[in-house]
Amino acid sequence: MKKLLCLLTIVMLAVCLLASCNKTKPQEEHIHEYGEWKIVNNASCTESGKRERVCECGIKEEEIISSTGHSAGDWVTVTEATCTESGLEQKKCSNCGVVVSSRDISANGHSFGDWELSNPDAACEDELIYVRNCANCDETETENREPVGHIYSEWIDEDLGLNPCEYINCQARYCTACSNKETRHDDGPGHQWGDWSYANIGLNPCEYINGQIRYCGACDEYQVKSEKGPGHTWGEWVQTNTEACAADCNVELEFERRCLACGKAEYKVEDAVGHEFGPWNTVITNPDVVPNCTDDVIKIRECEVCGTTENRVVKGPGHTWGEWIVADPADEICNSEVIYIHTCSVCGATEYKSEYTDNHAWGEWVDADLDMNECEFTNGQKRYCEVCNQFEIRFDAGPGHIWGEWTDAELGLNSCEFINTQVRYCDTCGKDEIRFDEGPGHVWSNWTQLNADECALDCTIAPVFVRNCPECGKREEVVYDAPGHDFGEWKAVIADPDVIPNCEDDVLLARECFVCGFDESKVVAGPGHIWNEWEQLNSEECAFDCSVAPEFARDCSVCGVTEERTDDAPGHTWGKWNVGAVDVNTSGFATIRCTVCDQGEIVVNLPKLRPANYDEYITGNCGDPYDLYIYYADDERLTEEQSKIVVKVSVEYRHSAAPSIDECVLVNTPSGQCYVYVCENCGKSVIAYFIPNEQ
Repeated sequence: MKKLLCLLTIVMLAVCLLASCNKTKPQEEHIHEYGEWKIVNNASCTESGKRERVCECGIKEEEIISSTGHSAGDWVTVTEATCTESGLEQKKCSNCGVVVSSRDISANGHSFGDWELSNPDAACEDELIYVRNCANCDETETENREPVGHIYSEWIDEDLGLNPCEYINCQARYCTACSNKETRHDDGPGHQWGDWSYANIGLNPCEYINGQIRYCGACDEYQVKSEKGPGHTWGEWVQTNTEACAADCNVELEFERRCLACGKAEYKVEDAVGHEFGPWNTVITNPDVVPNCTDDVIKIRECEVCGTTENRVVKGPGHTWGEWIVADPADEICNSEVIYIHTCSVCGATEYKSEYTDNHAWGEWVDADLDMNECEFTNGQKRYCEVCNQFEIRFDAGPGHIWGEWTDAELGLNSCEFINTQVRYCDTCGKDEIRFDEGPGHVWSNWTQLNADECALDCTIAPVFVRNCPECGKREEVVYDAPGHDFGEWKAVIADPDVIPNCEDDVLLARECFVCGFDESKVVAGPGHIWNEWEQLNSEECAFDCSVAPEFARDCSVCGVTEERTDDAPGHTWGKWNVGAVDVNTSGFATIRCTVCDQGEIVVNLPKLRPANYDEYITGNCGDPYDLYIYYADDERLTEEQSKIVVKVSVEYRHSAAPSIDECVLVNTPSGQCYVYVCENCGKSVIAYFIPNEQ
């Protein structure tokens, strides 16, 4: 049963193949009757589709559906243009939404209103400042215009108080807006001078002689003239402040001399000689007591010429300590305080420190001389460790000092700051103590600036003032903060007023100090251009040819500088390839043109079609009724898909050659015997020979 089913299957297959065979069929040729086309793959904007139809015999016919191409919609604004920035609008495919075209929307430019006066109260000679605002943004333009100028009344005669011999016909007129006054006059007839006559005109006889005078007969004006005198006969210079200079070497030397003929005096001032101080000496209040090295020290020195003294208080030099002396424990078991002591080698002051070791085995306290001030400390005692011989001390507060009477004493202090200086001594230990009253204070001179000339030339120099006390000679000096420059407004430095500078060039600004005249400058970046709208220079050429790049230009509304730009050409919008006659024996060509400007045309020469085993040859199964040949145009203006040229050529049946009948498989069918072989190209069973049954 299985063998019978297999045989029937082979027979039916042979019948079908025999019906589709158009080469070796010994009987009537089969004509395909295809059904309706059915879409296999829909074509998209960029991809080809495919459709097919089927014959009753099962053979399929396929056809490529060309890509539809994008269907651009209307322009849609993506970014609105502003006054200064370009906008953007796009076209999108209505089928797939892909952006197929974009273009810039030119900047709108400012929409300025009318000029308005911003300083209606400006003086007649002040510039008028007009402003206008953009209706769409915050941009403001300012324009300075010439002043209105004075509006004068008619000239009127007026007495200007001028000399009538020198000026006549004096007139004045006034501005009706601000009352500014303007005058004019004619030259007068001139003076009517009388004769010169000798007169005492009050001039110094050593400097001028033969004085003469003359008067104008028309007015009160007069003129004088004289001859050069014999000159002064000066006496010797005599110092006029010897006593003051003797009392203070810092006083300037003043001199005077007189003319022996006319008595005229002449003065000069020479620099003070200055003090000749001796060395600084320490003020010792009690020569029997060595001062502590940390106490402040009063130093004094005296001028060897005028006797002026100068004093100062300095910190003590500090102690010059010797080595620490340690009481070593005699036994390691001691656990008590170990006292270290060191002594200043200058003043004898002592300083203690302690450390703890093992315990001490202390003995009894015994009275001891601890070398301390007896008025401040008493009952001094020591005790020793019986193991290590270390000792410790103790004492009570002393009875206090028994002071003697206060006595006046010269302590070398400033007499304006300290008076009634006194000292007293302890009757027991000799320690001294001082006291004083507050002095009357300094009698200061007026403050005098030391560097007035330098400060007048430079406001950044700190002014220095000084004053002196004539009573004690003390000097005070104070330095104030420099006032700093008082600059005016920054103004642009115009190199050439006839040349308008580029808006992007750096600007040199300068300003001047009103006080000292110091000027400073700086360089700032230019304000930048205020561009007018872009204008296309080659709109006609671009409309004629899509491959021409659009060229634009614009200029600055302030300085006139121009700027150009070139955008990418939009490029051609290519249509479909038009393929001429071509087959395996004849070469041909294919053309494609721009659908917008109709200018671009690409021509591709097509060679004779190659045999099926070439790469450019694409075919379906061996039984397909045509071949597809694909070529690619080598042109950079085309995309890969646009450069694809498809050539469809009908061909004859081309299964692999049939073997001999002995090598074929026999298949019996109701209509006859089929001899079948397998095609080496497509692998299908093909009927090579058919022997019909006898009728």
